[in-house]
Amino acid sequence: MSKYQTDPILQQIIDEYVPSGAFPEAEGRVIVALFAKGKPPTRAEAASCHKVPETMKVISGVDYYLTFWSGVWMKMAEDERHVTVCHELHHIATDDNGKPSIRRHEGDFCEIPEHDKESQRIAASLPKSKNLSHNPVIDEDAKEKKKESADEEEEDSEYEDDAVPGPPLTESATHEDTQEAPSDALEESQPATA
Repeated sequence: MSKYQTDPILQQIIDEYVPSGAFPEAEGRVIVALFAKGKPPTRAEAASCHKVPETMKVISGVDYYLTFWSGVWMKMAEDERHVTVCHELHHIATDDNGKPSIRRHEGDFCEIPEHDKESQRIAASLPKSKNLSHNPVIDEDAKEKKKESADEEEEDSEYEDDAVPGPPLTESATHEDTQEAPSDALEESQPATA
């Protein structure tokens, strides 16, 4: 199960804000909104904006994706959500060649919410989406699968005493002697944050 999930209501919020005139560089761009499960990379991060690499854009047709951390989102008041959506959309920029780029934090456009006067100014100029009270749907199937897995492990432990021990591992079968990367090194890489 992926830690990222699309959400039609979150996408509707983004699609509602883009044509408002407050984000001219986002207009005409394909933007996908995602909720991310788990903890954000930093305590201060509520969301992030990502430009899709050119090769993936050819395959997917997507220019940008916005990631909102579901646990942080659920703790935010509607006003904070409104400013956060505006902040992430304000990252969407165009370079001198007309290609998608990311606007970096500088001046009044700040990563610290209390100092981010630019996003607050933009948010104050826009009507709030009626959907800002929406919370992501928690994947009940994933919770049920975890419970089933825990139940199976408990059943398996009852039969461990009956198992016949196999031969000890030889040195050539240990991790140190193989050329393969450890399985935790193959985890999905984190997207760059703006």
